[in-house]
Amino acid sequence: MSAKRPSPRTASPPAVREHAAYRGLQIIDATCPLVSKVHAEARHYTRDGYTIA
Repeated sequence: MSAKRPSPRTASPPAVREHAAYRGLQIIDATCPLVSKVHAEARHYTRDGYTIA
């Protein structure tokens, strides 16, 4: 049986999702789409060498 636990609206760090997967938990991503977009942009700029403060 797999337990379900919603992810916070502001997103969880990758390590939290990895640990939940390790424990066999099903993740329900309830992250706000705007927050997801901002995080994606931050990853994009970080890959291009920028520092996000």
